[in-house]
Amino acid sequence: PAEERGIDPAFLFVPHFGHPLWGSLTAPGYVDRAYGEAGFVCYVGFVPSALAIFALARRQRDALYWGLFSIATLVLALGAHPYWKGELFESVTLPFALLRYVPVLSLLRTANRFLALTSLGLAVLTGLAWVAMRNRTDGKFVLLAALIFFEFAWVPYPIRQLAVSPVYEQLARSGRPGAILDIPSLQRSRSAHNMVAQTVHKRPIAGGYVATRARRAEEIIAQDPVLSDLMGVPQLQRPIDRDHLIALGFDTVVLHKYRADSYARQWRARVPPTDILEYRYVRRLGGVPDDTMRRVRQELTTLCGRPALEDSEVVVFYLDEPQSQDNS
Repeated sequence: PAEERGIDPAFLFVPHFGHPLWGSLTAPGYVDRAYGEAGFVCYVGFVPSALAIFALARRQRDALYWGLFSIATLVLALGAHPYWKGELFESVTLPFALLRYVPVLSLLRTANRFLALTSLGLAVLTGLAWVAMRNRTDGKFVLLAALIFFEFAWVPYPIRQLAVSPVYEQLARSGRPGAILDIPSLQRSRSAHNMVAQTVHKRPIAGGYVATRARRAEEIIAQDPVLSDLMGVPQLQRPIDRDHLIALGFDTVVLHKYRADSYARQWRARVPPTDILEYRYVRRLGGVPDDTMRRVRQELTTLCGRPALEDSEVVVFYLDEPQSQDNS
């Protein structure tokens, strides 16, 4: 199903928060919106917009087509219902809602991606505007390009190191052939870490981060009481069935301790609220009540004995380890 991820037009002409000069001035206005869905930065720029208007005013060849193209895709980027300064107006229905009735186009789920096409239209109109001024401004093209570059400059450019726990390197060297059950799994973007870890341990996993899960996979999970009880935030409505998990092909459980709510709160406390990109990253932490995490660990310890591997972020249990009388 489509998701409410349209752009917020109130921010079309609010310079982005990463600009080296005025980013600190606009960041407070982005904070509340930035904690929502992806696609909240929709700044189209003053210079490209002015050049687009110039190209339309000069009636450059194909300018009308690209102008209509830009407007149409911008309207679609607003989503099924419009936002304004972070508030969703569900009583207003926009054209994106009609796409659900159009074959093939009904597969489109996220409206804000249409802004990429709006940017394409603006880029063409910017080029047409320069063509219209070319005879008088050939020598000023570098200046024009510099203005556009400066308007969209994001300095320093955000870079994040994809560090993973050393435990996963030990798992890779263990030679164990079975699949890994990450707890928790299938929590959308929060499960992206599971896939990053998989690039190190190279073992099959129960679930990572995909836009849309296959219906057959969802049916298999729903029909399996053991899997359905452990996927997402574990419900623990029944004891963990170690033998059943082994029969499904799992031989290792990785319990992600940093996904406990208390652990995540400690991380968030160290991040300034105006550091929007970092705050969005730490939002992927947490999501599992502390009591649930504790109960899962207790059950696994009872079934498998002491953890095979552990550090500050994850704890690993081998399902085929015999039950320990000391830990039962």
